[in-house]
Amino acid sequence: MPVGVAGIIIAAALAAAMSSLDSNINTVTLLVVHDLFRRHLTPGRNDRFYLKLAWLIATLTGFAMIAIAIIFYYTPKESVVDTLILVGSLVGGPVLAMYLLGFFTTRMDGRSLLITMALVGILHVFLLLNAFNLVPDSMHLELHNYWVGIVLDASFITFGYLLSWIIPTNPKNLEGLTVWSTNSAPNPIPGKHP
Repeated sequence: MPVGVAGIIIAAALAAAMSSLDSNINTVTLLVVHDLFRRHLTPGRNDRFYLKLAWLIATLTGFAMIAIAIIFYYTPKESVVDTLILVGSLVGGPVLAMYLLGFFTTRMDGRSLLITMALVGILHVFLLLNAFNLVPDSMHLELHNYWVGIVLDASFITFGYLLSWIIPTNPKNLEGLTVWSTNSAPNPIPGKHP
């Protein structure tokens, strides 16, 4: 290999990693400064204030990313892919379940959804601690990481749908928003909604 090629390859790998990291830092900074502080917490301040705040948020985000990487390094795991699947299912699982409940039922409302989020949030924390063997042996579940997302989705859909029958809902116009309120959707039981 010619002299310098190894250095170029290493520099390219570092540049790719830095590109991903700085995009995340910039996104978090923009969301916190613009959407949270500028709109709600400190509206009407001058641009210099928001610039200094952005520097602070970017620095804190960088340190948080380093801390998470250190925690990840010392956490027992089978492989990086298994941990990514676990974290992805923990974060993305309930979002899919919310969408499915909203699209396939006409009964969900904000109250049922918030209570369901709280109940599944408790299960979410437990399964996360369980996955990293941080619960007592008497409470430990032998659940593979690949099943965590499925358990969370199924729990969210079950709790949400049951709560929508228990908690009275305020009827709203859902025309075109669910599979049951579009013109082309077949209704298995005429006059009834799931």
